[in-house]
Amino acid sequence: FGKEASDFSISIMPAGKAIKVELDVSERDKYGRLLAYIYVDGKMVNETLLEKGLARVAYVYAPNTRYVDEFREIQSKAQKQVIGIWSIENYVQAPN
Repeated sequence: FGKEASDFSISIMPAGKAIKVELDVSERDKYGRLLAYIYVDGKMVNETLLEKGLARVAYVYAPNTRYVDEFREIQSKAQKQVIGIWSIENYVQAPN
């Protein structure tokens, strides 16, 4: 579902679209990747991807846990609806 997640993200954030970036405690992870919550038209993209079953909650490390509880609730709803990555048995594996 990587392509689906990418296509969806591009569709709601086309080039030139204004976005808001919210950082958590740390700006980057130990690999130098930006850790951010992204908003488009007032809606958090991270949440939307979870709602559509196009993402999962994984590899969350303190202190960057601001929305983890909300994310897990949203993910649980997508799992119960059996949508996206949750629609294929054993597609999602536990993080290492």
